[in-house]
Amino acid sequence: MSTIIPSPLSMPTRIKILLLFLLTPAFFACSSDETPLSWSTWVANDSPVFQGQFPLVGDPSVINENGSYRMFYTGFDPNRTPQGPEICQATSTDGLNWTNVDVNDPVEGRMLYANSTAWSNAHETCFALKFNNGYFLYFVGYQDTGGGVFKSGPVSLGLATSADAKNFEAQPNPVVISSPQGFDRDALDSPSIIHYQDSLFMLYTGYCFTSCGPVAARLLAATSADGVTWFKKSTPVIDASEIAWAPKGVAEAEIVEGPDHFYYLFMTSVDEPHVIGVAKGKTPFGPWEVNPTPIVKADKSFSSRGAVAPGVVIENNRVRLWYHGFTSDKIQIGYAESAWPITN
Repeated sequence: MSTIIPSPLSMPTRIKILLLFLLTPAFFACSSDETPLSWSTWVANDSPVFQGQFPLVGDPSVINENGSYRMFYTGFDPNRTPQGPEICQATSTDGLNWTNVDVNDPVEGRMLYANSTAWSNAHETCFALKFNNGYFLYFVGYQDTGGGVFKSGPVSLGLATSADAKNFEAQPNPVVISSPQGFDRDALDSPSIIHYQDSLFMLYTGYCFTSCGPVAARLLAATSADGVTWFKKSTPVIDASEIAWAPKGVAEAEIVEGPDHFYYLFMTSVDEPHVIGVAKGKTPFGPWEVNPTPIVKADKSFSSRGAVAPGVVIENNRVRLWYHGFTSDKIQIGYAESAWPITN
């Protein structure tokens, strides 16, 4: 039998030393859940990866289908009066070289038409979702009076469905409308949808320009069991006070679930020039830990005025992000990526 040698320290003294060790800042720096995350670096292409047919090509929503890609985006119809945005689609085998889907229309890749609903003649900021053995294409719609989405209220969210991802039929009525007293009372746009628990979770941007304080844009949420009937949440998903690089708020965001089962919120600053940042949370409702540094900046020739509206796919140990960059006279699709995981 081995001999146990008594400690030369008395029991009270050992307890004091142990407590002193546990309470030192060094201990907490190594073991606490409050340790700040270390974020990965991002590399953005110097040139756009898709320029499209007309000067407006933005708001990408990308689906990966067994190694090939579909990108639904905001295109442009110069033939209708007033001229304005429409939803188009391009495909790619690598996510970098894109070709518009072949359609019988002067607007290349066009998926929706001005007469597809009674309540809208302009469509933009779409999101495509594979759901119920088909494709659900959500889009922002309004009767364009020549001033765009912010001058043509009411603005609502519509839904078109398809079995083949090419021939879409729009439902006659919107599936989400602005709430008269809500944070989306003046406009809404940019839906992003994921499967969460036993339902769908939608993130979207609500705009309130009056009686809502200094922050005009907020990221809001709604849930649905069938993708058609949605129930709004009254509390914003994230508060502007949490984001050092976007004191005026964030908009036009994408939410994705990572392979680690955390949720990643890619969002656009309202502050100009617009930049894109990211946050990590345990649920789609937060709480969030925000990367203190934007990941895509307005530092390319095609994005001198802003990098906006990310569309994200996580695959093969990398995070791929498409966005639209814009100048004073053109909007084009840019691309950036980072290794996965993007946090320590």
